[in-house]
Amino acid sequence: MRNWLTHRCRREGETLGAYAADICFYAQRSYPTFTQDAREELALCAFIQGLTPEHLKEHLRIMAPKTFSVALEEEERVEPVLTAKCSQKPRVCQADIGDEESASTEQDVCQARPSPV
Repeated sequence: MRNWLTHRCRREGETLGAYAADICFYAQRSYPTFTQDAREELALCAFIQGLTPEHLKEHLRIMAPKTFSVALEEEERVEPVLTAKCSQKPRVCQADIGDEESASTEQDVCQARPSPV
């Protein structure tokens, strides 16, 4: 059971709630004689360690939550934002400095070229 806790990673498409419930279950089953605080600390470490995608894990490491419940609440709050794919292409302009005929046009790449001297 202890191996399951230390090696449990969030599966693709798995909800944070299901992943967190598994971590809590494995912490309880692996360390039944530990105090609740000790199990929560182990669960917190395992939760962060197995969290995917990587940028969610990095966010939690920077935040350094003190409890498992705070970590879960924070990830539920930021996951939609950090994993959202941009549906709109950003608008980027190309400018030719000194060329009055081409003021600016939308393009995928931003380039600035100085006019010849």
